[in-house]
Amino acid sequence: MNEHQENALIRLWHRIFPQVPDFHGLIQEQAVCLVESVRALQAYLGNPQQAKTHAIRDCIERGHQLRRRNEEQLLRSFITPIDREDIANMIVRVDHVFDYIEAALRETETLGLQGDQWMQSMLVQLANGSQELSDGIDRFKQAPGLAAAPAAAIREAERHVEKIYQQALGDMHKGSGHEHLLAEIEGGDLRHCAEALICLMKRREVYRHLSNAADRLAHAGAQLHDMSVKYG
Repeated sequence: MNEHQENALIRLWHRIFPQVPDFHGLIQEQAVCLVESVRALQAYLGNPQQAKTHAIRDCIERGHQLRRRNEEQLLRSFITPIDREDIANMIVRVDHVFDYIEAALRETETLGLQGDQWMQSMLVQLANGSQELSDGIDRFKQAPGLAAAPAAAIREAERHVEKIYQQALGDMHKGSGHEHLLAEIEGGDLRHCAEALICLMKRREVYRHLSNAADRLAHAGAQLHDMSVKYG
């Protein structure tokens, strides 16, 4: 058999028995990129610098590119290691978290906001949950049942973010933010009063985006949990 015939047989073999992409690894790349994006946003809010926004946007864009790549791989694959629908759902659900990380960055940059304790606390939980997602996907590859614990931890991180979100809103209406606004009103400085009120409204938008990011992360965690039960 000459080299040409051997190559033809190899191509025929791959056509009949196509290689199955490592979808666990492909999706985990998305999750790792998500961890990097959340931590980059956390660093930016701690010390806002224009150079840091490029790093965050690069992470987010890479995350979207990974989603498109993974979807193309799924479309081209004749055989998948688990149900095609489960893979597609996980790809999309991880990608949705990037949308709200991007929205939070856009709001802080456009509105000229600096991070506060509430934003940082929410981002700590988002980073923890994102890391649990990455670890959970890796464990699922080893043994599907092992992904149940990380999936539960993701849900717990989402609960913490929601609690912090409610505390942040309470601080705006009854805490230091509210007291600052009342002080401006009592002082008769309408301009500063308006500025304080606008600042509260701006911060609420960022809080909301981070809360939504946690909600979408919980959706990815729920998908991981369902898969661990289904294949475990």
